[in-house]
Amino acid sequence: MLDYPSARFADVKAHVADGGKAVLFCGKVNAKNRSGGYVGWEGFAAFVTDSATVTAGASDAPMTAIYCSEPIGSPVPGDFSAAMAHR
Repeated sequence: MLDYPSARFADVKAHVADGGKAVLFCGKVNAKNRSGGYVGWEGFAAFVTDSATVTAGASDAPMTAIYCSEPIGSPVPGDFSAAMAHR
């Protein structure tokens, strides 16, 4: 993502796994390209632990589909799109 402050998030859901030691976020992101135009909504997944963050996006669509089609762990109620916005 070239212009991360421009990122807009939608439909972001969280799932807690590994006894609360890991969180999987799945949703859509739209950000600006080098020309300053938004590129369109693309799926993403981010698996976050204490020691690492693994992300998958449009360039890795099969992994995003695997992570998000049947998410591991317990769903956390709510939409986390606003919480993902750059501040």
